[in-house]
Amino acid sequence: MKVFQCIHKYPPHIPVFEKNNNIELRDLSFNELRELLIKDGYASTYILTPALEGKHEQVFFTLWDYERLQHKWAEENGLRTRNLEEIKLAQIEAFKPDVFYNHSPRYDNHFIEKLKNKKGLRKVCWDAIITNYPWLHENYDLRVTLFEPFVKYWKQKGLNASLLRPAVSSTWGQFNSSDREIDVLFYGQFSDFFFSARNQIIIKLLEWQKNNNYDVRVHLQRYSKKLPLFNVRVIRRFTKWVDKTPKQIKKFSLPPLYGTDLYQAIGNSKIVINSFTNFNGLFKDNMRNYEATGLGALMISEDGIYPDFLEPGHDFLTYRDAKELIEKIEYALSLPDHGREMAIRAQKKLVNTCTKEKQWKQFCELVEKL
Repeated sequence: MKVFQCIHKYPPHIPVFEKNNNIELRDLSFNELRELLIKDGYASTYILTPALEGKHEQVFFTLWDYERLQHKWAEENGLRTRNLEEIKLAQIEAFKPDVFYNHSPRYDNHFIEKLKNKKGLRKVCWDAIITNYPWLHENYDLRVTLFEPFVKYWKQKGLNASLLRPAVSSTWGQFNSSDREIDVLFYGQFSDFFFSARNQIIIKLLEWQKNNNYDVRVHLQRYSKKLPLFNVRVIRRFTKWVDKTPKQIKKFSLPPLYGTDLYQAIGNSKIVINSFTNFNGLFKDNMRNYEATGLGALMISEDGIYPDFLEPGHDFLTYRDAKELIEKIEYALSLPDHGREMAIRAQKKLVNTCTKEKQWKQFCELVEKL
């Protein structure tokens, strides 16, 4: 089975990746640049095993909207176009996959419609953007996600859907420090629309940090908004992105982390704070569940319903509001051995349950049923 797997870039990650690897100064081929991306760890929990192992004849993986990467493929394959959708279509034509596996069904301008007439091509999409109601993605044969309520919703609509959880990368072991220097770590976005409740948690955490001697690190992708350059009626159409993050957040937060930089930080942290979108409801699942526990940190997360392999109060601690979060942090830091036992227990569960091998096997089984 041949799979074409495409994921969209995360715009803040790309400049960091290019700086860390001196990309501007290197004349890299498409394959060399792709291997650096994979090694960097971006989306490693999602990338299918053959691509991680360099078996690109089995799984062709790409970041379809990363211009430098895709334009290099076009150049090497004699394409004059710079249009990213045309390049992606040409890659599919050249690779001749049995499966199109798209992680960008909300971002790729209904690219799936270009594949309607591809006979025998099975079309699968991943969607875990938590909103009140998931998109239906009717033109796909299968929808997969980590969010169980989405699966139930799709099935109620008569659509084929399944859980396909993120998986622990085999490279994470190298980041798992036995002597953890960071006391408390938080990482993620600061955004009014998706995370207004979480923003208040961040503010309280930073206020607590100011009055304590603990090593607390809050790495944020800050909140920007497109606003008019001049708030005058005639020329209001001219806009620019403006950082709207509150001043106290700007002052005390650190730059965002991605890929191996993020994994190193988690692997060097005693505690990782987890919080969710405004739309998660009672069910709590996100990438931090896998990253924090998979890299051996004690997770302190919102109270709610979790995947079966994680038991609140046994494998990690929970909180209901900012006040209780601070209480749980202080409790965990006062009993470090107890927190370490919980973290090790959770890590063993996750490493045994969510392996890359199981993920690939399940993906193949789901596709074979189509």
